[in-house]
Amino acid sequence: KKAATGIGTSIELEKNGIKIIKLWQGFPAAEAGIQSGDKIIAVNGILVSERPAREILRYELAGKAGTPVKLRIKKAETGQEVEMELFRRELSWTSDKGPSPFDKE
Repeated sequence: KKAATGIGTSIELEKNGIKIIKLWQGFPAAEAGIQSGDKIIAVNGILVSERPAREILRYELAGKAGTPVKLRIKKAETGQEVEMELFRRELSWTSDKGPSPFDKE
């Protein structure tokens, strides 16, 4: 069994943002209306463009289950920026070959 704590996304690091590639159905990011292609441009008030994205992931986006994280998202479809607060959850799955957390429920 594998486990992690987070908001339920698969991401790609970019120069001025963290691009959402996939969403784990039934987890905070999907429930908040984040979509594939959207970009995280700030985490807890820190712009991704001002610090290395890996540092933002490690020290800002990661955290204990049940704790809040504030995001500023740039929507892929409209370019609109929206702010939201999500609560991290424990994410778990059985194996790499079993059902994926990205499978639709």
